[in-house]
Amino acid sequence: MRTSPSYTASYRLEVDEANLSVSQIVDAVSATGAQIKGLDVADSDRGRIVIDLTCDMRDSEHRREVENVLDGLEGVHTSSVADQTFMAHVGGKIEVSPRFLCVTVTIFLVHTPPVLRVSARRFMTRLLRPTC
Repeated sequence: MRTSPSYTASYRLEVDEANLSVSQIVDAVSATGAQIKGLDVADSDRGRIVIDLTCDMRDSEHRREVENVLDGLEGVHTSSVADQTFMAHVGGKIEVSPRFLCVTVTIFLVHTPPVLRVSARRFMTRLLRPTC
């Protein structure tokens, strides 16, 4: 089965450089069949390096397999795993805000197709016209 961008996940890894190199991590992940799409160094400090590793996988089971392989490497700690759908929602939801305030009769006119709007306005004008 092939990898898919639908199952892309990002791993935050804390690596002890005295025990392991970045190339060994790449080799271990590639051996599982995952396709590495990105490798970013988030922090580096005296023999300790924090890496964000992004991979395409086959399915959720494959994602867990990659995580187990990473945790099995000496000197690697997986601090977080997030899929791309989750990452896209970080920072809040999409918001829809109106351009102008819609109240009573106006809401009917706003949510009506243009052809019906003309006849709706005529109807509303007659309805709201004083009768005396």
